[in-house]
Amino acid sequence: MTAAEVKEWLEEYGETLRRAYRAEETAEEARQRATSIGARIGDGMPHARGGHHDLSDVMERIEDAEAEAAEWEARARETRAALLDAVGLAGLDALEIIVIRERYLLPAVASVASGHLARTDGVRLRPWAEIAEKWGQTESRIYKIHGRALDKIARAMDSWGTWAA
Repeated sequence: MTAAEVKEWLEEYGETLRRAYRAEETAEEARQRATSIGARIGDGMPHARGGHHDLSDVMERIEDAEAEAAEWEARARETRAALLDAVGLAGLDALEIIVIRERYLLPAVASVASGHLARTDGVRLRPWAEIAEKWGQTESRIYKIHGRALDKIARAMDSWGTWAA
């Protein structure tokens, strides 16, 4: 495995979380639509209702959305566990752990920590400048630390004999 493949895997973790979050939002919207009362036209005249919606159809859509959300959340938890294992095996120094954690893990920590997707400030990669400023480093130093960490993770995963993708 190469450092580029490790980086891609880390970025895919964020995409998995984004998909899980979107699926959870879809399920919530379906639940809200099912329990909301539609607007009425108040002109006193009879109006045709568009389409036939059976309660079982509504429940099926909700269950499908919830199942999709649960599937993506499970993938995210599995990937996070493998990622933490890889970071542990790689023997990263303190700054390398901080950079990996800040860039890939912290933006999503609330999402999987409780085993249920929680609303976060979006699931995105934390910007390099923000990490550098927070930890009193230059951006170029953060890039170097990040590259070194990716190399160590790649070597550890090669020796481990597997990776999560």
